[in-house]
Amino acid sequence: MCNNIRPDAAAAALTTLMHALIDIECTAELAQGEEQKDRTQFALECIRYIATRTLKEAKNNLV
Repeated sequence: MCNNIRPDAAAAALTTLMHALIDIECTAELAQGEEQKDRTQFALECIRYIATRTLKEAKNNLV
């Protein structure tokens, strides 16, 4: 494995992670509502998917 030497690689990885955090925050907010209890499991699955996808994308930007 070698590191990506593009100067914008770190910025691209950080941007990707920031977007994922925003997605996760919005999904968690939706799951938090009392009337949304039936959707909590689905929201958690979405959060897991977003986190996994984003970490892979950020890694690809840096490698």
